[in-house]
Amino acid sequence: MLNHCLQTLMEDEPEKYQTHFSLYIKSGLEADNLEEMYKKVHAAIRADPSPKKSGKQPPKTHKRSEFFFLSQLSAL
Repeated sequence: MLNHCLQTLMEDEPEKYQTHFSLYIKSGLEADNLEEMYKKVHAAIRADPSPKKSGKQPPKTHKRSEFFFLSQLSAL
């Protein structure tokens, strides 16, 4: 389904194709080899389904000051 969409968009509107699927183009993925890529990804997930840790830091929590909280209570 997606490969059909890619092919028709590539033929009809190549500029729109390049903007919408720029990451696919940078990765070297085309409409023909997209199904193979998904099969490889699913096989890798089935081989080791444990999630990988990302390098992202957890979001920082910001505490409200006590003054702000008390001023909100007094406004009620």
